[in-house]
Amino acid sequence: MPLSVANAFVGKLNDRAYLGITTWSLPITVYDDASCTLASEGGRFGYDCGLAVAGSSGYPYSELGNLFYNVMGGAAHNNIQQEHGPNYDLFRNVQPYLYWSQTPQYNALTFSNDLWFQNGFQGTESEYDSMFVIPVSVQATTMPTGPLQACADDPATCPSLLPGLGLTTTVYPARPSLQPRWDWRLIYDPVTNVAYLANANLAATLKPDSQYYVSGINPDGSMNQATLVKFLAALNNPEHPCLGLTGWNVPTTVVGGANPDCSIQVRTGGPDIGYNCDGTASDLGELFYNQFGIEAGHTVNESWSWERWSFYNLMPGYYWQCDPAPGISASQCAHEQGGGQIPSFSFLSGYEGVTQVFIPTRILMEQSSSTASTSTTGSRGRISTPRNGSPANR
Repeated sequence: MPLSVANAFVGKLNDRAYLGITTWSLPITVYDDASCTLASEGGRFGYDCGLAVAGSSGYPYSELGNLFYNVMGGAAHNNIQQEHGPNYDLFRNVQPYLYWSQTPQYNALTFSNDLWFQNGFQGTESEYDSMFVIPVSVQATTMPTGPLQACADDPATCPSLLPGLGLTTTVYPARPSLQPRWDWRLIYDPVTNVAYLANANLAATLKPDSQYYVSGINPDGSMNQATLVKFLAALNNPEHPCLGLTGWNVPTTVVGGANPDCSIQVRTGGPDIGYNCDGTASDLGELFYNQFGIEAGHTVNESWSWERWSFYNLMPGYYWQCDPAPGISASQCAHEQGGGQIPSFSFLSGYEGVTQVFIPTRILMEQSSSTASTSTTGSRGRISTPRNGSPANR
């Protein structure tokens, strides 16, 4: 949910005295936490924010950092579902994604701090982005003795008092036209005339001795912008290019960032920020909305079409994009934009925005060479020999 809905949701919990408690709030983070491993102008971001170590100004006051590192036993650069302590089992439905805090970014109050439970990174996101919420309360409580007021008022809708994003828009029918190439190792999209690597998280599957592995890749396959540049160079190394092809890049957005197809734009962002940014102006928007047929506010994991299962290791999270500067081809994209931000796209909700260059994000490789686009190896239809288990359990 966006930040406004998160605040409304917490307000509803207090109005209905959920669990008999009326002091629910979003968690706080410590804005100027010198223990964070990465200092940034205008705030403190990075890993280990709130970790219980000597001199940590965030411990125990950073409620999200304390929860991730000290309570649940999470570790920097690691998914909380994969590495945690025994207290993790006290919780249910923990999402390896971003969680809102109530702490705004200094001098940019339309942004609020968050913490990534996929890797323990404390950062900041636009108020219009979609993230998860874990309400906290400072009120000591015991188990309620009577019916919960929130459920007593409306039992039928108790589990979903404020469902979804509240997005209302006309979603056009999907127009799937993806075509497999190179024995299903590439998936070609004729609308944008690019071929994607079918392995949608290649970096997470590489072993350290691979000729394409570079330092800085996190265990979940995410990487910051500096590592992304090195990774692209390794894939495009003319001595041993990946699949024998050069021209690998991350998916691109329209030159200059002005996507006329964004039907839900945010008031503080540019025309390339929002939802339903589909069409030829955004490669990943075209893939998410038109090929997979997913609506804004829904996750890629909800799509069970063969278009979705043409890929594997596709994660419901952020992926890097590239906004090519005027006169520069996509394969030579200038990855860093003004203000240290580059485009990103969320496969969790269809949100297109920008991400700070130092925040770890996954990549989906794109191939624009004519060889990959015109090869006809492979055909549409059911996968006869699964590459990584059956489609249902990828």
